Amino acid sequence: MACFLAFVYWLSKNLSPTPAGPACEVRLLAHTETSGIYLTTAVAPFHTIKVSKYPAVAQREYRIHRAIELAFLTVAEEFGDYGVELDLPGIPKYFAFSQGHKQSPLKGYFTEILPYYESEDEHFLVKIYMGNLKPLSYGSITGFYNRPAYPDYLYFEHIDFQVLSATMGTTLAMLHWRCGVDAAGVKFVFERESRGSTKLWLMDFSNCKMFELASQDAMMQLVDAILDNEPYWPKCINLPGLMNTWITFRTAYLKMSNLLLKDVSSDSRLRLLPLLFMDELERIQGS
Repeated sequence: MACFLAFVYWLSKNLSPTPAGPACEVRLLAHTETSGIYLTTAVAPFHTIKVSKYPAVAQREYRIHRAIELAFLTVAEEFGDYGVELDLPGIPKYFAFSQGHKQSPLKGYFTEILPYYESEDEHFLVKIYMGNLKPLSYGSITGFYNRPAYPDYLYFEHIDFQVLSATMGTTLAMLHWRCGVDAAGVKFVFERESRGSTKLWLMDFSNCKMFELASQDAMMQLVDAILDNEPYWPKCINLPGLMNTWITFRTAYLKMSNLLLKDVSSDSRLRLLPLLFMDELERIQGS
Protein backbone atom coordinates (compact mmCIF):
# COMPACT_ATOMS: atom_id res chain seq x y z
CA MET A 1 0.00 0.00 0.00
CA ALA A 2 1.40 3.32 -1.03
CA CYS A 3 1.60 5.61 1.94
CA PHE A 4 1.86 9.21 2.87
CA LEU A 5 4.69 9.26 5.43
CA ALA A 6 4.43 11.56 8.37
CA PHE A 7 5.71 12.11 11.87
CA VAL A 8 3.55 13.24 14.75
CA TYR A 9 4.91 15.48 17.45
CA TRP A 10 3.05 15.96 20.74
CA LEU A 11 2.14 19.40 22.03
CA SER A 12 4.45 21.17 24.42
CA LYS A 13 4.25 24.58 26.03
CA ASN A 14 7.75 25.25 24.78
CA LEU A 15 6.97 24.67 21.11
CA SER A 16 6.50 27.63 18.81
CA PRO A 17 3.06 28.17 17.18
CA THR A 18 2.46 26.26 13.95
CA PRO A 19 -0.25 26.59 11.28
CA ALA A 20 -3.31 24.58 12.23
CA GLY A 21 -4.06 21.55 10.08
CA PRO A 22 -7.48 20.07 9.41
CA ALA A 23 -9.47 18.24 12.07
CA CYS A 24 -9.67 14.58 11.16
CA GLU A 25 -11.00 11.15 12.01
CA VAL A 26 -8.51 8.33 12.11
CA ARG A 27 -8.35 4.55 11.83
CA LEU A 28 -5.55 2.46 13.33
CA LEU A 29 -3.63 0.57 10.65
CA ALA A 30 -0.79 -0.92 12.66
CA HIS A 31 1.34 -0.42 15.74
CA THR A 32 4.85 -1.17 16.89
CA GLU A 33 6.63 -0.98 20.24
CA THR A 34 7.35 2.70 19.70
CA SER A 35 4.53 4.09 17.55
CA GLY A 36 1.08 3.71 16.05
CA ILE A 37 0.19 4.12 12.37
CA TYR A 38 -3.18 5.75 11.61
CA LEU A 39 -5.08 6.54 8.40
CA THR A 40 -7.03 9.79 8.26
CA THR A 41 -10.52 9.08 6.92
CA ALA A 42 -12.53 12.31 7.08
CA VAL A 43 -11.53 14.34 4.04
CA ALA A 44 -9.49 13.51 0.96
CA PRO A 45 -6.61 13.53 0.31
CA PHE A 46 -6.07 10.89 2.97
CA HIS A 47 -2.86 10.60 4.95
CA THR A 48 -1.06 7.99 6.97
CA ILE A 49 0.25 9.35 10.26
CA LYS A 50 2.95 7.94 12.51
CA VAL A 51 2.29 8.67 16.21
CA SER A 52 5.13 8.27 18.68
CA LYS A 53 4.46 6.55 22.00
CA TYR A 54 7.26 8.58 23.58
CA PRO A 55 6.32 12.28 23.61
CA ALA A 56 9.73 13.41 24.91
CA VAL A 57 11.51 11.73 21.99
CA ALA A 58 9.00 13.13 19.50
CA GLN A 59 9.34 16.62 20.98
CA ARG A 60 13.14 16.45 20.69
CA GLU A 61 12.93 15.36 17.05
CA TYR A 62 10.43 18.13 16.39
CA ARG A 63 12.81 20.77 17.73
CA ILE A 64 15.75 19.45 15.72
CA HIS A 65 13.62 19.27 12.59
CA ARG A 66 12.38 22.84 13.02
CA ALA A 67 15.94 24.08 13.57
CA ILE A 68 17.11 22.34 10.40
CA GLU A 69 14.18 23.71 8.41
CA LEU A 70 14.95 27.26 9.58
CA ALA A 71 18.68 26.87 8.90
CA PHE A 72 18.05 25.72 5.34
CA LEU A 73 15.80 28.71 4.68
CA THR A 74 18.20 31.28 6.13
CA VAL A 75 21.27 29.88 4.38
CA ALA A 76 19.47 29.74 1.03
CA GLU A 77 18.57 33.43 1.44
CA GLU A 78 22.01 34.34 2.73
CA PHE A 79 23.95 32.79 -0.14
CA GLY A 80 21.32 33.81 -2.67
CA ASP A 81 22.23 37.43 -1.96
CA TYR A 82 25.78 36.60 -3.13
CA GLY A 83 24.62 34.81 -6.26
CA VAL A 84 25.36 31.33 -4.89
CA GLU A 85 22.73 28.80 -5.91
CA LEU A 86 22.07 25.96 -3.48
CA ASP A 87 20.52 22.66 -4.52
CA LEU A 88 19.03 21.38 -1.27
CA PRO A 89 16.44 18.68 -0.51
CA GLY A 90 12.96 19.53 0.71
CA ILE A 91 12.23 19.75 4.43
CA PRO A 92 8.64 18.80 5.39
CA LYS A 93 6.39 21.53 6.79
CA TYR A 94 4.60 21.27 10.12
CA PHE A 95 0.91 21.40 10.90
CA ALA A 96 -1.08 21.10 14.12
CA PHE A 97 -4.26 19.13 14.62
CA SER A 98 -7.38 20.92 15.86
CA GLN A 99 -7.62 20.99 19.64
CA GLY A 100 -11.37 20.40 19.33
CA HIS A 101 -10.76 16.70 18.75
CA LYS A 102 -9.75 15.83 22.29
CA GLN A 103 -10.60 12.15 21.84
CA SER A 104 -8.29 11.78 18.87
CA PRO A 105 -4.89 10.12 19.42
CA LEU A 106 -3.52 12.71 17.01
CA LYS A 107 -3.35 15.70 19.34
CA GLY A 108 -0.04 17.25 18.35
CA TYR A 109 2.19 18.01 15.40
CA PHE A 110 2.92 16.15 12.21
CA THR A 111 4.91 16.72 9.03
CA GLU A 112 3.18 16.34 5.70
CA ILE A 113 5.34 14.70 3.07
CA LEU A 114 3.40 12.50 0.68
CA PRO A 115 -0.25 11.98 -0.26
CA TYR A 116 -1.96 8.65 0.13
CA TYR A 117 -2.82 6.94 -3.15
CA GLU A 118 -5.07 3.93 -3.71
CA SER A 119 -3.02 2.79 -6.70
CA GLU A 120 0.63 1.82 -6.41
CA ASP A 121 1.13 3.01 -10.00
CA GLU A 122 0.40 6.60 -8.91
CA HIS A 123 3.07 6.78 -6.25
CA PHE A 124 6.60 5.89 -5.39
CA LEU A 125 8.90 6.55 -2.49
CA VAL A 126 12.46 5.26 -2.59
CA LYS A 127 15.28 5.46 -0.06
CA ILE A 128 18.58 6.43 -1.63
CA TYR A 129 21.44 3.98 -0.98
CA MET A 130 24.61 5.64 -2.28
CA GLY A 131 27.08 3.54 -0.28
CA ASN A 132 27.21 0.47 -2.51
CA LEU A 133 25.97 -1.14 -5.70
CA LYS A 134 22.81 -3.24 -5.83
CA PRO A 135 23.40 -6.67 -4.19
CA LEU A 136 23.34 -9.58 -6.63
CA SER A 137 20.64 -11.22 -4.51
CA TYR A 138 18.36 -8.20 -4.74
CA GLY A 139 16.62 -9.25 -7.96
CA SER A 140 15.81 -7.48 -11.19
CA ILE A 141 14.93 -3.80 -11.49
CA THR A 142 11.26 -3.60 -12.43
CA GLY A 143 10.03 -0.22 -11.26
CA PHE A 144 10.51 2.83 -9.11
CA TYR A 145 8.14 1.95 -6.29
CA ASN A 146 8.85 1.52 -2.60
CA ARG A 147 12.34 0.11 -2.88
CA PRO A 148 15.93 1.19 -2.15
CA ALA A 149 17.69 3.08 -4.94
CA TYR A 150 21.33 2.09 -5.44
CA PRO A 151 23.60 4.05 -7.83
CA ASP A 152 23.17 1.47 -10.60
CA TYR A 153 19.41 1.66 -10.08
CA LEU A 154 19.50 5.46 -10.30
CA TYR A 155 21.51 5.17 -13.51
CA PHE A 156 18.87 2.82 -14.95
CA GLU A 157 16.19 5.41 -14.11
CA HIS A 158 18.24 8.25 -15.70
CA ILE A 159 18.80 10.03 -12.37
CA ASP A 160 21.98 12.13 -12.35
CA PHE A 161 23.56 10.69 -9.23
CA GLN A 162 26.60 12.95 -9.52
CA VAL A 163 24.26 15.92 -9.00
CA LEU A 164 22.57 13.92 -6.25
CA SER A 165 25.94 13.27 -4.57
CA ALA A 166 26.76 16.97 -4.65
CA THR A 167 23.40 17.78 -3.07
CA MET A 168 24.04 15.22 -0.34
CA GLY A 169 27.49 16.68 0.35
CA THR A 170 26.13 20.22 0.56
CA THR A 171 23.31 19.05 2.83
CA LEU A 172 25.66 17.20 5.20
CA ALA A 173 27.83 20.31 5.52
CA MET A 174 24.71 22.31 6.36
CA LEU A 175 23.68 19.81 9.03
CA HIS A 176 27.16 19.86 10.57
CA TRP A 177 28.26 23.48 10.41
CA ARG A 178 25.04 25.47 10.41
CA CYS A 179 22.64 23.20 12.34
CA GLY A 180 25.23 21.70 14.71
CA VAL A 181 23.92 18.13 14.45
CA ASP A 182 25.82 14.97 13.57
CA ALA A 183 23.25 13.79 10.95
CA ALA A 184 22.92 10.37 12.60
CA GLY A 185 20.15 8.32 10.99
CA VAL A 186 18.97 10.86 8.42
CA LYS A 187 17.71 9.57 5.08
CA PHE A 188 17.20 10.96 1.60
CA VAL A 189 14.14 9.80 -0.32
CA PHE A 190 12.71 10.43 -3.77
CA GLU A 191 9.02 11.17 -4.22
CA ARG A 192 7.10 11.59 -7.45
CA GLU A 193 5.18 14.84 -7.73
CA SER A 194 1.89 15.44 -9.51
CA ARG A 195 3.35 16.00 -12.99
CA GLY A 196 5.69 13.03 -12.96
CA SER A 197 8.81 14.88 -11.80
CA THR A 198 10.78 13.72 -8.77
CA LYS A 199 11.50 15.60 -5.56
CA LEU A 200 14.27 14.89 -3.08
CA TRP A 201 13.37 14.93 0.61
CA LEU A 202 15.50 14.84 3.75
CA MET A 203 13.88 13.08 6.70
CA ASP A 204 14.31 11.06 9.92
CA PHE A 205 16.00 13.30 12.51
CA SER A 206 15.12 11.30 15.63
CA ASN A 207 18.68 9.98 16.09
CA CYS A 208 20.49 13.27 15.40
CA LYS A 209 22.61 14.59 18.25
CA MET A 210 24.10 18.01 18.81
CA PHE A 211 27.88 18.33 19.01
CA GLU A 212 30.26 20.91 20.42
CA LEU A 213 32.36 22.52 17.73
CA ALA A 214 35.33 22.94 20.08
CA SER A 215 35.09 19.43 21.54
CA GLN A 216 38.04 17.09 20.99
CA ASP A 217 35.55 14.29 20.31
CA ALA A 218 33.53 16.22 17.72
CA MET A 219 35.21 14.75 14.66
CA MET A 220 34.77 11.14 15.75
CA GLN A 221 31.14 11.77 16.66
CA LEU A 222 30.56 12.97 13.11
CA VAL A 223 32.50 10.05 11.62
CA ASP A 224 30.63 7.47 13.71
CA ALA A 225 27.27 8.98 12.73
CA ILE A 226 28.06 8.45 9.04
CA LEU A 227 29.60 4.99 9.49
CA ASP A 228 26.52 3.83 11.41
CA ASN A 229 24.38 5.02 8.48
CA GLU A 230 26.70 3.90 5.68
CA PRO A 231 24.23 2.53 3.12
CA TYR A 232 22.70 5.95 2.60
CA TRP A 233 25.81 8.09 2.06
CA PRO A 234 28.35 8.04 -0.80
CA LYS A 235 31.28 5.90 0.22
CA CYS A 236 35.00 6.00 -0.51
CA ILE A 237 35.22 2.65 -2.24
CA ASN A 238 37.32 1.68 -5.27
CA LEU A 239 34.51 0.55 -7.58
CA PRO A 240 33.64 1.96 -11.02
CA GLY A 241 31.35 4.95 -10.62
CA LEU A 242 31.36 4.94 -6.83
CA MET A 243 34.76 6.64 -6.49
CA ASN A 244 33.63 9.49 -8.75
CA THR A 245 30.46 9.74 -6.69
CA TRP A 246 32.55 9.98 -3.51
CA ILE A 247 34.81 12.68 -4.99
CA THR A 248 31.77 14.74 -5.98
CA PHE A 249 30.25 14.29 -2.51
CA ARG A 250 33.50 15.19 -0.75
CA THR A 251 34.13 18.27 -2.93
CA ALA A 252 30.62 19.64 -2.37
CA TYR A 253 30.86 19.00 1.38
CA LEU A 254 34.19 20.81 1.74
CA LYS A 255 33.10 23.72 -0.46
CA MET A 256 29.96 24.36 1.59
CA SER A 257 31.82 23.79 4.88
CA ASN A 258 34.37 26.45 3.95
CA LEU A 259 31.59 28.91 3.14
CA LEU A 260 29.82 28.24 6.43
CA LEU A 261 32.91 28.38 8.63
CA LYS A 262 34.80 31.28 7.06
CA ASP A 263 33.28 33.82 9.47
CA VAL A 264 32.62 31.52 12.43
CA SER A 265 36.01 31.35 14.04
CA SER A 266 39.59 32.48 13.60
CA ASP A 267 40.72 29.17 15.12
CA SER A 268 42.40 27.38 12.21
CA ARG A 269 41.93 23.99 13.93
CA LEU A 270 38.17 24.39 13.92
CA ARG A 271 38.16 25.37 10.27
CA LEU A 272 40.17 22.24 9.48
CA LEU A 273 37.54 19.95 11.03
CA PRO A 274 35.61 19.34 7.78
CA LEU A 275 38.79 18.25 5.98
CA LEU A 276 39.87 16.07 8.92
CA PHE A 277 36.39 14.53 8.99
CA MET A 278 36.51 13.63 5.29
CA ASP A 279 40.07 12.31 5.53
CA GLU A 280 39.11 10.07 8.45
CA LEU A 281 36.13 8.68 6.54
CA GLU A 282 38.40 7.91 3.59
CA ARG A 283 40.95 6.23 5.83
CA ILE A 284 38.36 3.98 7.49
CA GLN A 285 36.31 3.16 4.40
CA GLY A 286 39.30 2.63 2.15
CA SER A 287 41.17 0.33 4.55
